[in-house]
Amino acid sequence: MARAERYNHRVKVHFQEPGSSTSHQGHTTNISVSGMFISTDHLLQPGRRIRTTLEADGRQSIIEARVARIQEDGDEQGMGIAFLTVKEIVRELLPETLTMAVQDGLDEGIYRLQIPTRRQFREILQHDLMTGGLFVPTPNPPPLNEKITIDLSIGESAAPPVRFGARVVYRIEPSGPDGAIGGNLMAGVGVDLLDPDSTLPSLQKIAGLQVA
Repeated sequence: MARAERYNHRVKVHFQEPGSSTSHQGHTTNISVSGMFISTDHLLQPGRRIRTTLEADGRQSIIEARVARIQEDGDEQGMGIAFLTVKEIVRELLPETLTMAVQDGLDEGIYRLQIPTRRQFREILQHDLMTGGLFVPTPNPPPLNEKITIDLSIGESAAPPVRFGARVVYRIEPSGPDGAIGGNLMAGVGVDLLDPDSTLPSLQKIAGLQVA
């Protein structure tokens, strides 16, 4: 496979590991459609998963990636990172190739999210919702900081959907201009629950878990 052409370009970058509230920073020295090199003093071991936020011209682009190599010697210390493929992102976000269907248009700002099985929902509840967040795939990602309403249900359950409020904290565009970073990633938004104290007990109930 031919190596993707790299372009020398300096952009400010913040990056952090999943589940960590600590963000580190650096800047890019070169970028391609498959990865980039981040100049930084904070080096992570190859294979580590990171989320990168690039800042340019007053805009932010969030890209999921993995550390491919580190460079400790020479003129520039930093990390070469590879952008995750669509399949890798779906595998991480949706365990066991889970497919979640989002239907816009119920009412403006309301998204219906159906998860096929209770077991799959428990995975999402444990890994995402219990920490206050959720990824919502949608071809029309709403803007950052916008408040939306989610109707969440389990396909195999007769229980009515749980409706709750959330705020958009990051977004993945459905596509971008030719050569744009992050083009063709699965579109959607990452959201934080507006009221986790009241929402989580309802979600635990439809998951069949005991509510504390």
